[in-house]
Amino acid sequence: MDEDKMNYQKIYRKMRKRYILSALSIFILFTSKQAIIQLQISQMEKMSRAMNVAGSQRMLSQKISKDVLMLYQSDDKKAIESYLTELENSVEKWEMYQNNLLDGEKKRQLIGIHSAKIESMLMESGQFFDKILRASKDILYLFKSGEYDRYQLLEKILIIHNNEGEFLNRMNDIIYQYDEENRIKIKAIQQTEHFLFAIMIILIAFIAVFVFYPAEKTLKRAFMDMNESNENLIRLFRTMHGAIYLVNKETDVIFMSKDAEQFISMDTRDSAVNLKRHIKWLSINLEAVLEQIQKDEKIVEMEVEVQDRYENYSIVLLSVVKGEYRGIQTFLLNMFDITMQKKAEESMKNMAFTDELTGLYNRHFLDMIIHEEIERSERYNIPFSAFIVDLDNFKQINDKWGHPTGDSVLKKVADIISENIRMSDYLIRLGGEEFIVLMPHTNLHGASFAAEKVRNAIEIAEHPLVGTVTASFGAGERKKGETYRLLYDRIDYALYEAKESGRNCVREA
Repeated sequence: MDEDKMNYQKIYRKMRKRYILSALSIFILFTSKQAIIQLQISQMEKMSRAMNVAGSQRMLSQKISKDVLMLYQSDDKKAIESYLTELENSVEKWEMYQNNLLDGEKKRQLIGIHSAKIESMLMESGQFFDKILRASKDILYLFKSGEYDRYQLLEKILIIHNNEGEFLNRMNDIIYQYDEENRIKIKAIQQTEHFLFAIMIILIAFIAVFVFYPAEKTLKRAFMDMNESNENLIRLFRTMHGAIYLVNKETDVIFMSKDAEQFISMDTRDSAVNLKRHIKWLSINLEAVLEQIQKDEKIVEMEVEVQDRYENYSIVLLSVVKGEYRGIQTFLLNMFDITMQKKAEESMKNMAFTDELTGLYNRHFLDMIIHEEIERSERYNIPFSAFIVDLDNFKQINDKWGHPTGDSVLKKVADIISENIRMSDYLIRLGGEEFIVLMPHTNLHGASFAAEKVRNAIEIAEHPLVGTVTASFGAGERKKGETYRLLYDRIDYALYEAKESGRNCVREA
């Protein structure tokens, strides 16, 4: 008996070491894979941002050239004012984007992606940029001061046109160079992935040869030992942690551990136990699983939903292996309860995309879905609109009633907005007292109508302590080719106009 006990202890220690090694190997596999995916995403995002900025520079230079020419040719005062505004905006953006390319922008994480060649090309384009920029600003100054003649304008316009072509050529070369370097980076990433794939194959082979195959042999040997000593087998089952069952082909239980009794829907002391009848298998057909094990002779590990004898729902990790006991075919089932882990995973997932105070979606969720929605709108020419909600005089509520009351007002307003929009719309808290509603398949009229409906609902609602509150709205429909950033800027400006117009109103972008 003592010798058998020592043999079981050796088997247990050997299996434990092998499974620890297996778990460590799998952890290395998945963390390495995740790292390479994150590297690829990071590289692609940074390069895409830089290429987008360079492309914007190219288009803006053409727009500046067009705007100054229209200024020179126009005699209508209103048209001139409109062209001046367009030119001033274009020059401001053009200068800002050029600074981003030259210096890098920490907020957009462009620092560190420029090669020495691109840096040199950017510096070369700078001389043409400076000439066009000075000439453009001179034109703006001449028109704003009113002290100019057409000869002066023509002189500045010629400077712009003479340098525009060179600037465009430089920007084309820069974009091409970005593309070339991007291909090189992608190739390097692919090579790294191939290398990682080879490592994965080696690790899988290592686990199969040095972990699972020896473990299967160990289990087989353990079953053979258990056939020789029924007393030791019962003691082993009663002392092991986790729900463990030894059953025959008809799923009648031969032995089970102490923890296994929690899943049985009857008093095991009064009659025989059958797993198919006395455990509610909600997500699998137990007989079908055992038949598959009987054919393949493999260990199966799967997540299974069950109900215990008190009808409590659980998620368990089920492992099954085929063996023999006293000359009959048997199956060893291990059920490890992972219900709490699954609930924790779901909770963490919800926390990542949910605003803690209101329960609404947060900025992380917005970042995750907005590009897909914009791409769908662009690809299928589907209207896409949005409106911003900003509570009026919210600071006064916090100052007068305190932040807990302010939080209560925010939650009430969030509920009101949710009740007055479609289920297909996205309601997101941007922060503070500001919310945004994204409306796929909706034009400007529909967005304005929905915003007015929400505005009225907020205005008539009564808060038990504060009373009534109001909100201002900026609504807009996405234009063809427009990014989310530009759409947001337009509806944010419309919100500003609503605030300036006396608040508690909707303004269209």
